[in-house]
Amino acid sequence: MNLWKITVLYYGEVTVPKGLLTPNLDPDVFIVSPYLGFLLQNGKHNVLVDTGISDEFIVDGKTFWGNLPARGGRAFVEKALADAGVNPLEIDTVLFTHLHNDHAANTSIFKNARLIFQKNEWANLLDPLPINRVRKEYDPALIDALKSANCVKVHGDFELMKGIRCFLTPGHTPGCMSVA
Repeated sequence: MNLWKITVLYYGEVTVPKGLLTPNLDPDVFIVSPYLGFLLQNGKHNVLVDTGISDEFIVDGKTFWGNLPARGGRAFVEKALADAGVNPLEIDTVLFTHLHNDHAANTSIFKNARLIFQKNEWANLLDPLPINRVRKEYDPALIDALKSANCVKVHGDFELMKGIRCFLTPGHTPGCMSVA
């Protein structure tokens, strides 16, 4: 049996008016939404799901796109991993649920990792949908970072290794991927 330990990693948070998420409902209510990653370990492998938000997308304690209170960035990712007892160089695989700037930044600290994401997500990073452009959900700097990294572009569902399956779940983005 191949057992996996799952550790939730706190990468920061953003405070969002509920009305942004549920139009016309509770516009005066605010929700603190965490930026999270997940560390999957089985004694041989360290697999990371998502790499958090970039420092460049939080300016003076606010999101650059909506001026919402936020905190996060590389130091948060490094601290979360240190608290879990893992050095970023010990991560052998990174799975990206999608390549939005709050899920796919900080890739440069995972120098030894394979970076895995859906082909549809790569295509959308290169040529974002109009709504993604307006909201600046993709970081153009990520393109060059991924081009020089050890990337695997997948299409559809796959088994990463015994105990970890990934599923193409388009919706939030064309190449959104869920991990089980």
